[in-house]
Amino acid sequence: LSRADFEKAARLLADPKRRLQLVGGRFTQTLAHLTALHLDIIRGNVLRPDAQALAWADRLADIGRQDVVIVYDIRRYQPDLVRFAAVAAEQGAEVILMTDSLTAPAAAHARLTLAAEIGMEGTWDSAAALLTLGEALIARVSELAQPRLKARLARIEVLRASLRGDG
Repeated sequence: LSRADFEKAARLLADPKRRLQLVGGRFTQTLAHLTALHLDIIRGNVLRPDAQALAWADRLADIGRQDVVIVYDIRRYQPDLVRFAAVAAEQGAEVILMTDSLTAPAAAHARLTLAAEIGMEGTWDSAAALLTLGEALIARVSELAQPRLKARLARIEVLRASLRGDG
């Protein structure tokens, strides 16, 4: 993992002027969704992944230079995710690929590719390293978002209390 690429990715994600869109595949959608939930608290303006690949066209229709798109895709790479990354990049979005290999097909369309080892002995791969990489990115974005984040979290807590009826 390139520290420079990691830092570039974190800085792109921390930029409050950019809208973030996340997408994942059959098994990686959960990782994309978790990342989106955290980033939405940290900075807002985050579109969470849609489970229906047919709905992705609705998202792609609005993607442009103001967008950063995070694509989660691991081996047995999904052609629809590769196409999503390609179209997003063609429309000017900055694409960050979260994957298991620097040579993953979507890497051809990504500005930055962050790879983590998923292979294990036995039948199944593990998402633990990719989850850890995503959480490290979330932590760095949180650092970069200070002091705005402190004020945002305080406002969110006030709103949560209000919605519960104790504020």
